[in-house]
Order: sequence, then structure tokens, then C-alpha cells
Amino acid sequence: MKKGNHFEMILACSTLLMSVGIVSYFYFDPKPRSLVAQPKAEIEAAQHQRKLSEEMTALGARHDALIDWEKLLPYRGEDELYTIDVSRALVRPNQQPVFFVMRLQDIAETERGLIARFSQESFRGNTGPLDLFLTCSPAQVDVLLRLPRHSRFAIVARVIQVYRLGFSQKIEDSGEDASIEIDEATPSSRFYGKGELLDFLPTHDQ
Repeated sequence: MKKGNHFEMILACSTLLMSVGIVSYFYFDPKPRSLVAQPKAEIEAAQHQRKLSEEMTALGARHDALIDWEKLLPYRGEDELYTIDVSRALVRPNQQPVFFVMRLQDIAETERGLIARFSQESFRGNTGPLDLFLTCSPAQVDVLLRLPRHSRFAIVARVIQVYRLGFSQKIEDSGEDASIEIDEATPSSRFYGKGELLDFLPTHDQ
């Protein structure tokens, strides 16, 4: 065999092997399929988040709710907020509702009516949670009961009182105005609020 023909045969074999390798990579390697599917999942997640954001914005606007109430809190250092700081942010003088994103913790039937407890784990300047005890209508409770416990909601509520244990009335009071009770224990970083649930939207996320 001539030297030139031998070189041409080696070159042809190399080209053939490279072609087979490229075809095998694209048709048999699972990575390209996952790389194609990943952007689609990301796009769908982004679309869901965009739609949810629009619905949450519409929920707040429908009730002319205060959206960014945490910006009204003065920063005094971590867990240094006074009860009056939180009260002034949430109990609006014009009875304006407030927008929250919280988890549903419990629903109870009491002498005061149906009460749902929502919780936010922490907020600006406070590492403890905010628990809201909100009166609900039977229709609202019917919807809430269909969803898993601890579901996350965007809610609009009218808050009428903010307090915490140690320097306020007890949680289990009769619902009427109660005199201030001073506990010897230092007030915790957990704040409580009472009010009325006006509207809500399940976020369907964790």
C-alpha cells in the first residue's frame, strides 16, 4: 500500500469515528435531554411566580391595603421593638387593611365566632413570630378547611389590636376590653394581633 493511500485511510477512519461519537453523544447521552427540559421547567416556574405576584398585587389593591407595613417599623436593634411600634404599623387610624403573607396554623370555633390563626415567622427587627387571630365568615372557613394545614396565604386583614404576653391582656380573654396585666416575666419576641380576615389567596408553595 502506498504511503499516501495509507494516510488517507487513517484520516477517513478518524473522521468516521468522530462522526459516530457525535451522533452517539446527541442521541444516546441523557444530558442533552435534561438540558433541554431544564429551561422549560424554569420558564414554567417563572410564569407561575409572575402570575402569583400579579394576583397578590390585585388582592392588595382590591382592598386598598397597606402592602409594606414592615417599612413603618423603627429599627432599634434585633428584638428591641416595643409593642407600640408594631401596633402603630398595623392598627391603622383610618382602619386601612394590611397585606400579609402568612401560614395558616389553626382554626377554632369560639364564643366570639370562627377564628383563624395565621403566623409569620419573623419580621423586620424581630426574630420572633407574629401571630394574628382573625375572625372569619363560615364561607371563608369552608375554603380554608379544604387546604392542607400550614398552607401559605397572601391575606388582607383589618388589625384592631397588637399585644404580647408579659405586658398586655391574656390571649384567652373574653373578647371585651380588659385591664392591663403586668407579668413578672420579660416580654417575649412573639407578638400577637387581633382583627378580621377580609380576603385571602392561597400561594400553593412551601
